[in-house]
Amino acid sequence: MKQNGSCLCGEVRYEIDSDFKLAMNCHCGFCRKAHAAPYVTAALVPLKGLNITRGESKVKKYSFGKEKNRCFCSKCGTRLFNEIPFPGFVSLMLGTLEKPELVEPRFHVNTRSKLLTLEIIDSLPQYDEFPDAAEIGKMLAG
Repeated sequence: MKQNGSCLCGEVRYEIDSDFKLAMNCHCGFCRKAHAAPYVTAALVPLKGLNITRGESKVKKYSFGKEKNRCFCSKCGTRLFNEIPFPGFVSLMLGTLEKPELVEPRFHVNTRSKLLTLEIIDSLPQYDEFPDAAEIGKMLAG
């Protein structure tokens, strides 16, 4: 599925020309703070399918650990995607898509650290933590 997206101010634009893999709702404290929201919806997408069509020089990185970078627009601060330690993939913030409703999450991650006042009422699978690389590999294959 091909989709376009951008940051809030429009300085950074991108297109995704690949399938959205493993869309998920992340409930970790870092995502909550970075988005000022109870959780964030993201999807693994092949890096080769992500094409920044405008404003590549505006994309800056915030490093928060070994092989992990949060990539955001330096003008408006919109978090766009994460460089992750899973080769060949990035974690794209689905809220930056023009039509995020076309990508449905498949599961919840980091539910151990979710807001205590948040009740997850859908029937999607829930993981206390982020699945390990072997589990993610199985999900991508299946």
